[in-house]
Amino acid sequence: PAGSICATLLAREGLRVALVDPRPTRPFAIGECLPDAGVSNLRQLGLPFANTPGIHRRIRGVHSRWRDQDIVQDTMTLPGGGGWRLDRARFEQDLLDAAVVVGTELHADRVRDIAWQDGAWRISTDRQLLRADLAVDATGRSARIARRLGAEQTSDAPQIAVWATGMP
Repeated sequence: PAGSICATLLAREGLRVALVDPRPTRPFAIGECLPDAGVSNLRQLGLPFANTPGIHRRIRGVHSRWRDQDIVQDTMTLPGGGGWRLDRARFEQDLLDAAVVVGTELHADRVRDIAWQDGAWRISTDRQLLRADLAVDATGRSARIARRLGAEQTSDAPQIAVWATGMP
């Protein structure tokens, strides 16, 4: 989602944008929630968020535990309410479609190598060579691009997740 959002905003500013995204099919994963504040941000940016019943489902809250602290966020404690459980594949596709509509060139491919050369980024994919003045690493927690360029990851305490749904 970060890559699609960034591409949309840059293309709206008149820049020529290429988005390299292999578009893997992801199975459902836990933690696919978006608080109402996130939905509000998407709307302020003019980005899609489908409210059609059955696409994304309203949730009443989230109960999480970080180290020794319980955090309960519900319709009474969160501005705007509890949030949304996403159909992640649809959410990502809607954002990708929005980027393409404003002129982003989509390359369904993987970045294989990236290097600064002759005043521009040289980006090799499986199928082609791209050159760019600016490169954005939107690979998330893995930071695949940044790590190739020498960035180091740091980590905090190990985490474990337990996930469940409940009915009121």
